Amino acid sequence: MDEILGKRVGAQIAFVATALCTAFAVILIPGDPSPAGALVFSAVVLSAGILVVPLLRAMYGLKVALGPENFLAFGVTYWLLLDLIQSAYPLEGVSREAVTEALGLVGL
Repeated sequence: MDEILGKRVGAQIAFVATALCTAFAVILIPGDPSPAGALVFSAVVLSAGILVVPLLRAMYGLKVALGPENFLAFGVTYWLLLDLIQSAYPLEGVSREAVTEALGLVGL
């Protein structure tokens, strides 16, 4: 993708996709985020925004897909958002404001 559109365009797509999906993920946070599974949609939307460019790059070949920035994007999704996507456990004692701040910082 970078060879076709240029590195700037790839970075711009990543910035816009992540910013929009972060805002949408924050909007999707329910009033009570503590039950298991309450944040699945927010985490999926934020993950989609983070992974847009690596997935687009994967369509242009293995050499482009194996860039270190792509592994970083998958790492962020794996380490920070996978528990929310899988509804692994309830988030007892967590306020909506804390979740909003956390998802905003992940998107940042």
